[in-house]
Amino acid sequence: MPKTVTVLRVFVASPGDVKEERNLLEKVVQEINLLWRDQLGITLELVKWETHVIPAISVDAQAAINEQIRDDYDIFVGILWTRFGTPTGRATSGTEEEFNRAYAKWKANPNDVRVMMYFKGAPISPDQIDPEQLARVHTFRKSLREKGVFDYMYTSLDEFRELLRVHLSHQIQNWIKPATSDPSDQQGSTAKSTVTELTPPTAGAEDEEGFIDLIERTLNESARASEVVQHLGQALSNLIKTLEEATNEINTATGDDRARLATYKRGTNRVADVMADFSARMKTELPILRDALYGALDAYGRTISLIPDFQSSGGNVELLNRALQTTTALKAAMLPSQQGIRRLRETISGLPKVTLQFNRAKREILEVLDAYLETVDRALNVTPEIEMSIRSILASSESQSGPQEELGSPSKS
Repeated sequence: MPKTVTVLRVFVASPGDVKEERNLLEKVVQEINLLWRDQLGITLELVKWETHVIPAISVDAQAAINEQIRDDYDIFVGILWTRFGTPTGRATSGTEEEFNRAYAKWKANPNDVRVMMYFKGAPISPDQIDPEQLARVHTFRKSLREKGVFDYMYTSLDEFRELLRVHLSHQIQNWIKPATSDPSDQQGSTAKSTVTELTPPTAGAEDEEGFIDLIERTLNESARASEVVQHLGQALSNLIKTLEEATNEINTATGDDRARLATYKRGTNRVADVMADFSARMKTELPILRDALYGALDAYGRTISLIPDFQSSGGNVELLNRALQTTTALKAAMLPSQQGIRRLRETISGLPKVTLQFNRAKREILEVLDAYLETVDRALNVTPEIEMSIRSILASSESQSGPQEELGSPSKS
């Protein structure tokens, strides 16, 4: 039967070098719509020139886009990497002009639009970089910060997908709150457009994991990741101890030049052996860590998207609290590990090339340390957003159903 749904329009602005991100955004919007449309009567409509603009004549191409899309959207998503775009008659690129229009809309009424800016930090081949375009991206990002815009950096499509899931779900939560709170508490939020659906919602989510399945997976994968981080932490401590011992042995070497040289070589090769052992262990455990971390983050993101189901059942508060505790504990384990690995990398990178064996071990360990830092950096970029969303959800649940346990506190048996 016909049903009325609220439509939140999401406009995406970007140059042509982030086409994959634009496609991914469309998939995330579809995924969220499968979950939110039925539960809360809210759906996202992705607005982009490829689907919402027809051939037309105007002052210039960007003006034709502006005239058709206008500023009729609720969420602005800007994505930039190495290209800034082609100048228009009103800005140095179409993307900048589209941001300026969104920013002006926000200045007129902060409740009328949400602005989310993303910058891709993934490496790119030097021969594909236009230095002038890249410089304009950096200048634009600096200007955003001067305007008070907080942007997000991501390094991979998987990380971008996880951030989108959390951020878009959070934006929907923010739109819902004024509608469900006391009218006197509303702060000028504007009513969104509504449509009447004459066809049943799209099927396709019935066979996917449910809320409890996802919570269970986040707990298991996070525990597995924490265990690997602890193992690598112990190996890191052993490596640092050996480095200190070898350095002390070299610094206190005595005897003639030949004797001291033999001591130097013995000490550096000893360090090389330990670095090689550490690299071998990292190569074995890093895929496990990556699989566990990315699996946990994926499950967390899907959990956030299932919040409508969660809000209809207060009995899931304890499960969500456990997920919050696990997330916080995982972050607490990764932070010192990240800092220790970063310091170690700086130390090893600065060591001179002394023997063939040492040079080979140095090259290998720097490669695995970089891979580890890339993995952990991505996780630490997403986990604060997950924590924020879970705390917001729990706080909302508490305000609706009365006091719960302190957020993140251990559950009482």
